[in-house]
Amino acid sequence: MKEKTKFIVQKIDKTDEVKRLKILREKLNNNDYYLNLMNSIVKEGTSDNIIDMRKKLFAIPELKEYLKLQNQLRLLSISINNIIISVLN
Repeated sequence: MKEKTKFIVQKIDKTDEVKRLKILREKLNNNDYYLNLMNSIVKEGTSDNIIDMRKKLFAIPELKEYLKLQNQLRLLSISINNIIISVLN
């Protein structure tokens, strides 16, 4: 079962979605605007302007796409886990 799981992970890792996710993560990690907003949110986690900062953050197109892809992968992971659980029961 371990080999099959590794095989599935390798297949998923080679998908266009995962490749795009990695590219987006790299872009975000090199985006000073994004990094500054993230740092501000962490430092001022309860300030009055956090909503404005979050709006600015989620207006970044790369972050929107990243989060969408991340959500799709989470759903896929849940689906795979459910299949494995059903086989084990």
